Amino acid sequence: MIGAIYTAFNRLARRLPRGLLEFLIEWPLKVSFLFPPSRKRVYANFRRILKSRGLEPDESELARLLDEARRCLVRLSIAMLARDDDLEYAREKVDLEFLPVMEEALKEGRGVILTTSNFGLFNQAILAMFQLGLPVRIPVFHKSHYDHMPNGWVEHFLTLGSASKECLRTLKKNGIVLIPTMFGFLSHPKDEELFGAPARLSYAPVRLAAATGAPILPVFAVDEGERCRVSAGELIRHPEGARPEDTMSRLVRSQEGFIARYPAQWEVFEDPWDLLGADQRDAVLRVVLKFF
Repeated sequence: MIGAIYTAFNRLARRLPRGLLEFLIEWPLKVSFLFPPSRKRVYANFRRILKSRGLEPDESELARLLDEARRCLVRLSIAMLARDDDLEYAREKVDLEFLPVMEEALKEGRGVILTTSNFGLFNQAILAMFQLGLPVRIPVFHKSHYDHMPNGWVEHFLTLGSASKECLRTLKKNGIVLIPTMFGFLSHPKDEELFGAPARLSYAPVRLAAATGAPILPVFAVDEGERCRVSAGELIRHPEGARPEDTMSRLVRSQEGFIARYPAQWEVFEDPWDLLGADQRDAVLRVVLKFF
């Protein structure tokens, strides 16, 4: 039932005028941040990030960052509806600058693990990869949520539960796996220091690298206004016998660099530093997934 409702909503949303759709998504977000607890939590996250650069933002700067982050989230949310306007944007204005680095890594024959860190317009970057025909596989809550996508693109997605084995098979065939989040995502999350405090992050990329020898390539879809530039961080390898914690630390440091430069382009509404809340969210998600 819930899955059918979700599918029906997607079909309706794809037909709405874009301005109306943006309003319907952004308005509840605006209202939610009128309440001090929600606003203070996001402001605290921004302060933690900017402190790493020696910056102390005032209230007006925090409000500006919140507005920018909200608009980014709205664009991100709409993109995976695969509307014609977003497909055109992805085709014409998303620059996949990381491709030469990825193609060089694929010459080693071990596949590549892409991570997006919930940063920037990563859904637009995914659409651009699909349109180029890249054989990327992406674990998600349930692949049926993407049945509306054109050209059989739903087959790029892997439903959680069976996704791990398929990711391993893809990498062993020198394929590409994209992990679209740096938060728990039900994949054996652990606590790792992020901007100076313990945060609940996913070890999925590191576990895949340890199991297959595939390198990890962090990619960051930076919204530059008219265009989106998808840049690569340093290629990260997991040496045989190395501690997963060490590889994870290198991945997080790469993520911190981009997030600190563009804090409003990170999904700052999530709170990986709320360890108790992360446990509760994972428990709820496990229950919710049973109904899809």
